[in-house]
Amino acid sequence: TDAQLMPDSPRSRWVPDMDRGSLRLLLVLSIVSLSNSMDRFVFSVLVEPIRLDLELSDTAMGLLSGLAFTAFFALFGIPIARWADRGHRIKLLSGVVALWSLATAAGGAAQNFAQMFLCRAGVGIGESGCWPISHSLLADRFPPTQRAFALGTFQAGGGIGVLLGLLFAGLIADALGWRWTFVVIGLPGLLLALLVRVALKEPRDFSSVTPTGSGTLAATWASVSGLLALRSYRHILASYVLTAAGIFGMIQWLPAFLMRSHDLTLSQVGLWYGLVFGTGAVLGLLVGAVLAPRWVARDRRWEFWLTALAYLLSVPLFASLLLVPHTGLAFVLIFLSIFVSTSGQGPLMAGIQTIAGGEARAMAIALALTASVVGQTIGPFLIGWFSDAWQPRMGTDSLRYAMLVPLALLTWGVLHLYMAAGSLLEDSRD
Repeated sequence: TDAQLMPDSPRSRWVPDMDRGSLRLLLVLSIVSLSNSMDRFVFSVLVEPIRLDLELSDTAMGLLSGLAFTAFFALFGIPIARWADRGHRIKLLSGVVALWSLATAAGGAAQNFAQMFLCRAGVGIGESGCWPISHSLLADRFPPTQRAFALGTFQAGGGIGVLLGLLFAGLIADALGWRWTFVVIGLPGLLLALLVRVALKEPRDFSSVTPTGSGTLAATWASVSGLLALRSYRHILASYVLTAAGIFGMIQWLPAFLMRSHDLTLSQVGLWYGLVFGTGAVLGLLVGAVLAPRWVARDRRWEFWLTALAYLLSVPLFASLLLVPHTGLAFVLIFLSIFVSTSGQGPLMAGIQTIAGGEARAMAIALALTASVVGQTIGPFLIGWFSDAWQPRMGTDSLRYAMLVPLALLTWGVLHLYMAAGSLLEDSRD
C-alpha cells in the first residue's frame, strides 16, 4: 500500500518518504488547518474594538470568545465524527470548510451580542468537523510511528494560520475596521472548500463500511462507550478540559492584555503578537513533529510524556510573561511559552490514534475536542469574570492577575497526561 512506502523504524529519516497521494493529502489538509485557525483566532485580536463598538463587558466578551464557539463545537462534533467514521470524508470536509468561512464573514454584519453569538456559533459548528475528519484521513494514510510527524505538520498549518490571522487582522482592522476584517479573512475559505472537493479523493472502500443511516445511534453509543472504557482515554479527556482552560484562556486574552497593560495599539498587537505567537506555534509544532518519532519508536508512552513535559515547562513561562514590566521581554516569553506548549501537540494526537484504532479515529478526536471546548469555555470566561470582579481595586491590572488563575488548571491537566501514559500500552488498539 501507499502507507507501506514510508519507513517505519527508529532509523527512519527525519522526514519520511511519501507517495504523491500522501503528500497531496498532507498539503491540502495543512491548508485547511491554516484556514481553520485563522478564522478561529482572528476574533481574539478584535476583542477590544468589538467590545467598545458593541458596548459589551469583559464577561460578555469572555462568553463570545468561549461559550458561543465552544458550545456548538461540542454539540455538533460527535455526530459529525460519527459521519466521518462511516461516510464520505472529503465531501463532509468541503462542506464544513464552507460553513465556517461563511460564518466568519457574517460576523462583520453583527450589530449586537446576540448576532455575534450566532456568528461565533456558526464558526464552531463548521470547525467541529475539521480535526476529526482530517485526523481520520491522516491516520489511515500514515503508519503509527510517522503519525506524530503527519499530525504535527497538519497542526503546523494551523500555527501558520494563527500567525497570518493575528497579523492580518490587526492590519486590516486598522485600515478598514473590524467588520471588514471578518469579511476579508472569511470569504476566501469558499475557494478552499472547492479545492478540497476537487483535489482529494476518499480512500475509503464503502463496500466494507456500514451505511451512515444504519443503526447510527446504537453504533455511536457503542463507539463512545468503547473509548470511555479505556482508563488512558478517560485521563486524556480530563487533561483536555484542564489544559484547554489554561492555554486557550491565555491565547484569547493576550491581545487585550497587551493593549491594556503595555499600551500597544491594535495594529501593533496584530503585527507583533501575530508574528511572535505564530512563529512560536509553527516552530514548536514542527520541532515536535520531527523529534517525537524518535522517542515514540523507543517507547509509545512518549506520545503522552512529551506533551506532559511541554505543558509543565510552559506554566512558569506563561506566568512570567504576565508579570514582567518590559514589553520586549514579554514578547520573548510569549514566544517561548507558545513554542514549548505546542511542541507536544503532534505526539498527543498520535497517542489518541494509538488508543482509538481503525474503527473510531474521528470519534476519538471529536470526544477529545469536546472535552477541550469545555475547557475553552471555562478559561476565557474565568478570566473575564475575575477581571471584572477585580477591576474596581486593580484597574487595568485586573486582567493581568485574572489571567494567572487558569494556569492552576493547566498544571492539574499535566497530572492526567502522566496517568494516561501509564495505561497507554495496555489500552493500545493500533
